[in-house]
Amino acid sequence: MLLLLMNPLPLLDFTTDPSLIHALRVVQEGGYAAAHPDLTPEEKAIIYYYTLSHDCANAIKGPIAKAGGNIAEPAGLWLQAALTRLPAHVGPVYSAEQWPAEVLQELHQREAQGEPFGTLANQHWPNFMSSSTSQRIARKILFDNLHRKNCLLTILSRTGRYIEGLSHYGSNGRYGIENEQEVLFLPHTSFRVVGLRKQTSFTEIQLVES
Repeated sequence: MLLLLMNPLPLLDFTTDPSLIHALRVVQEGGYAAAHPDLTPEEKAIIYYYTLSHDCANAIKGPIAKAGGNIAEPAGLWLQAALTRLPAHVGPVYSAEQWPAEVLQELHQREAQGEPFGTLANQHWPNFMSSSTSQRIARKILFDNLHRKNCLLTILSRTGRYIEGLSHYGSNGRYGIENEQEVLFLPHTSFRVVGLRKQTSFTEIQLVES
C-alpha cells in the first residue's frame, strides 16, 4: 500500500522498509495513538521513524547533506511537512553538535580579540537538527563514546518542534521520564551566535534563533 500524506508530496511506501512498518504500527498504539490527534498515523510514523535509530535519522539526513541542503527524498519531505503541523517550541533548548574546526577557531580568535563575530554570527542549518529541553540529555550525547561531539549549544528556540510525545525515546515509549525531551529544528533554520566559552574538551556556544 502506498500512502500520500498531502499534495504535492511524493508517495512514501510504508510496506517494504521494516522500520517504517514498525513505526506505523507503534504510533497507532497506546500513548502514541492519543498524542497529537490532529496528525495522521503516517505523519506520526515519520516523526517516530526519525527518532528510532541513528540509521533511520541518517536515512533522512544523509541525502539532504549530500544535496547541499536540498530536500528531495520522500522521507525528508514528509518529515518536514509533518513537523510544520506541530506547534512551535519557544524557550531554551540544548544540543550537542560537531562544528568544523576552522569555524570554531575563527570564533575563538574573534572573541579573544574583542571583535564581533561578524559574518560567522549567523549560522545556517541546512538539515534537521535535534535538541533537548534538558541540558543533562545534551551533555550525555556530547560525551557519547560512539558519536562524540565538540560543541554544547544553548539555543533560544522560536520555531523548534517539541516531538517528545511521538519519539521512540519519549514518554510514550519504554523510556518513561528518562526520555530525550526532543525539540527538532527544521532544515534551513538560521541561528545567531551570541557567545561562546572554551572548555577542556568542547566549546559551549550560545545561539539565538534568527
